[in-house]
Amino acid sequence: MAGIPFSITLTGVALSSGSYPYTRTLAQIIAAANVRARIKRVQLDLYAGASGSDPAVVEMVRQSTSGTSSSGTLVKVNETDAETLQTTAKITFTSTEPTYSSTLDSQRASVSGGRAVFQYQDHYVKGGSIEGVRVTIPVACTADIHIEGEE
Repeated sequence: MAGIPFSITLTGVALSSGSYPYTRTLAQIIAAANVRARIKRVQLDLYAGASGSDPAVVEMVRQSTSGTSSSGTLVKVNETDAETLQTTAKITFTSTEPTYSSTLDSQRASVSGGRAVFQYQDHYVKGGSIEGVRVTIPVACTADIHIEGEE
């Protein structure tokens, strides 16, 4: 581990489906083979959902596949760090959800202005492994997500 801090931020992610409850992965961190990644903080804000609805369930999960998704861009917090990040991210999950393995952490948040925050001291993604943030919503809403980590 070289101690390279990174982050990824997604805003305005529309969450809707024809049937509810609806589960969707919002972002994944994929540690490169033989290089572990440290997740330090995850923040998910939900808004624009119907007030009075049941809360959403926000989870940090281990996943064994990346599903159907796009590559996300991890940003080095210190742009002067010469090393290249080997950890990658996936975003924009569409028709095929990643394969779920286990839940590491879980919180509830209102879909009409709620926030879930996972703060960690020593939370590592093993080299070659995948961890994701997924949400189960009772109604349509919008999400912003920010992940901070280190490789």
